[in-house]
Amino acid sequence: MGGKSLILAHQLHEKNVLVVGGGEVALTRLKKLISTGTRVTLVSPEIHPTILKEYCGFVGQRTEIDVIDDDWKAGQGVYRVIRSRFKMEYLTLYTKGNDSGWSLILTCIPNKPLSEEIYHESKRRFGSQQTVNVADNPPLCDVYFGANLEFGNRQGSSMQMMISSNGMGPRYVALVRDEIKSMLEGIDFEGSLKNLGELRSRVREIAHEDSDTKYRMNWMKSCTENFGIKNCEKMDVDKLVELFDKMYVDDRNMIFPSRDTMIEHYMKESNSK
Repeated sequence: MGGKSLILAHQLHEKNVLVVGGGEVALTRLKKLISTGTRVTLVSPEIHPTILKEYCGFVGQRTEIDVIDDDWKAGQGVYRVIRSRFKMEYLTLYTKGNDSGWSLILTCIPNKPLSEEIYHESKRRFGSQQTVNVADNPPLCDVYFGANLEFGNRQGSSMQMMISSNGMGPRYVALVRDEIKSMLEGIDFEGSLKNLGELRSRVREIAHEDSDTKYRMNWMKSCTENFGIKNCEKMDVDKLVELFDKMYVDDRNMIFPSRDTMIEHYMKESNSK
């Protein structure tokens, strides 16, 4: 086992992901993958009924081994199903030159020798940079699937959190996730981030020079801290843009009104309590 992981938000929209296996483990992977808009190719001779129902409706009564969803749309299901035992030739389905064509290769099968063979063959063909995850085999995982916590719209969650034990205790981190969720319930994270995103965009229009970047970022940081986790959903963006403009013109002033004043005068009246 290596050291601690670098936790990143991986953008997979319309990128190819290979999932080998069609059972319970594959189902847990698909629950996390499909909402990202990734283009999943699923290879398995047998497929879990829930996977077929939720993510592979296009297969229906079709008898072909290799079935592609001609009407596939990002975020709505699996792109391609190959009902076959895995063959190494499937690794090159989308290969172009030195590009493997896979953003991720995931094995979710109760066959340790085959899983290890897929891992090593992927590295041999595409290089050590090819990202592979072998279920239930942490040493052969370049990435781990942690416990995810999402706030906002399910399809395009405005805020996401992930907790990882680096493969050591997945159920434990799921319990930690649930505890954090219970502590944060009732906060409108989607509304908060909508306000912050709009504010950030509008102050950038005022202070758009490269030399303004540091001041603008520090101003946003201090403003966010003044409102705190529970009040950003209520901030009055129009008034805050006026405040930024005033402070920016005043020699890039960083002295904010008191926190009580910020809460009293720069929150939307309709949402104030």
